[in-house]
Amino acid sequence: MKKATLFVVICLITFFKAFGQKPVISYPPNNFTFTQGQEIKYLYPNNSGTQAISYTVSPLLPNGLNLDAHSGIISGTPSVATGTISYTIKATSAPGDTGIVSIQITINPGAPQFLYSAPGNLIVGTTIAPLKPSNTFGPADSYTINPALPSGLSLDKFGTISGTPLVATPAALYTVTATNVTGSSTYVLRFSVQPMSPHITYPPFATFIAGVCIPDLEKDPVKKANDETTLVYNHQRIIPLVLSPTPVATGSPSPINYSVSPALPAGLILNALTGDISGTPTTATPVAKYTVTASYTNDPPSTADIMIAVITNPDIVSTPATISFVGQGDIQQSLTTGSKIPASTGIGVVYRENSNIKYKWLHHIEIDFSVNVASTVDTIKSVNDPTTNMVTNKSAFGNSVLLPLNSGEAFSFRGLAYFTERGGPNGNYQRNAGAIPVGTVLSGLDIAVQGSNRNWEYDSNDKSVTLIQASQLSVYTGIFHEFITPTAANSYGQNASVTIGIGYSGRFIMGDVAQTSNSALRQSLLGTTQTSFNGYEVKLGLRFYNIQAEVHLPFLSGKSSVPGLSGAQPYTFIGFTGGFPIDLTSKSN
Repeated sequence: MKKATLFVVICLITFFKAFGQKPVISYPPNNFTFTQGQEIKYLYPNNSGTQAISYTVSPLLPNGLNLDAHSGIISGTPSVATGTISYTIKATSAPGDTGIVSIQITINPGAPQFLYSAPGNLIVGTTIAPLKPSNTFGPADSYTINPALPSGLSLDKFGTISGTPLVATPAALYTVTATNVTGSSTYVLRFSVQPMSPHITYPPFATFIAGVCIPDLEKDPVKKANDETTLVYNHQRIIPLVLSPTPVATGSPSPINYSVSPALPAGLILNALTGDISGTPTTATPVAKYTVTASYTNDPPSTADIMIAVITNPDIVSTPATISFVGQGDIQQSLTTGSKIPASTGIGVVYRENSNIKYKWLHHIEIDFSVNVASTVDTIKSVNDPTTNMVTNKSAFGNSVLLPLNSGEAFSFRGLAYFTERGGPNGNYQRNAGAIPVGTVLSGLDIAVQGSNRNWEYDSNDKSVTLIQASQLSVYTGIFHEFITPTAANSYGQNASVTIGIGYSGRFIMGDVAQTSNSALRQSLLGTTQTSFNGYEVKLGLRFYNIQAEVHLPFLSGKSSVPGLSGAQPYTFIGFTGGFPIDLTSKSN
């Protein structure tokens, strides 16, 4: 009876154990790290619950790893690096109860395995085709090389070797090491850097001017314009350059002689020993290719091509100069005193030349010269106040010094020099178009000289009359900016222009009245014994065809204040010219 009871109890325990519990599984330590390409040790499940009869996993294990569906054993060799991923494994018992466990598996990449293609011939000064590693297994995080590469070559973080070798180097072994989180591997390269073959080079383009000698300047740099389709170089001789990188490649010899084919344009010479091209081209020649050959003692010949053109001299073919004999009328008025100053007439010459290219920054010049036709000498008389014994018309004497042109015997000279910037289509200074202000501000230089003879008459209180010769001279030098530039069709710029200028001006008293013995007379008539007054002068000018109008504002300084002269004394000038121009046409050589 006791045995039967014990048997029933054991059966009940077995029944409840089989049908009353679920599988309880684990894969201690539930966190695994493996390496790509290396077989793993078996991972056995630990089950403390009901026996499982099947196992599944989600998501699928990395390529190369397997989960046995009956035993739950994980095994295999991972073939790809995946990083860290979580996997859920489900164990199922016979009655259908399930147990679940999560594990983490990290697959690190395998140690790098790589190779390079053969480097080929490396030559000083020649850029190499990049050498890139070909990885066969395991990506690399970094690359190093030992010993250091020859100067000019470099190894980047991706293992690529590139650059331009600068020095000749004998054959050597270079070990490249690739490293990642798992490990490292090496690859050995063997190469040398050969010296460059000697060769020459010339500037690719050169344009010379017929009749202009190429200066004998050693190795002067060749200057060219921005527009390479119409390159023009300074008149310099062309120097061949032996290509020598830095540092200089050892063993690169100099040529022993030079030759050229076809023959250079007439007047140009190739020095057979130095390779210099020099001389004076005599005839305009279309652009053509010339091949210079340099020969060496132990090396093959080297050639260099250069495009040479010879153009007609632009200095000779220029816009004609013009001389115009003109009649001239001038009207001036002092804005300070309001006194009327008589108009004067004269004859003059206006000379305008569109300057040759040899003047460089000078575009053209204008010269005006006039002499009053009146032969009589004007006389300025003093007016005395008998009550004060003072000269009351001192401003007339001051104005005569300020404006010497308004006299019967007077002359006027004025020269304008227009500047221009370099920047024509041939890289030269523009001549057949309007002047281009230098720096967009400075249009030109203005120089003016005026002089006259007058008589100054002084009546003293005792009724005696003193008549003395007085000469006046006005000198001005300054710069100006032209706001309205001339058109290309009118290169002299006389149709219309508006200018503003500033300069330094001086007024001088000369002749008998300037003598020391007449100091008292100058004191009476002017209020000072000074004979010179100078200071800054501002000009605003308008020119329209044959009409010229200007407003002048001189600031003449002096120890004493002279009415009508010193201080700020603005005055106007209006001129009328008309005549018959004579063209002087330059002829070609």
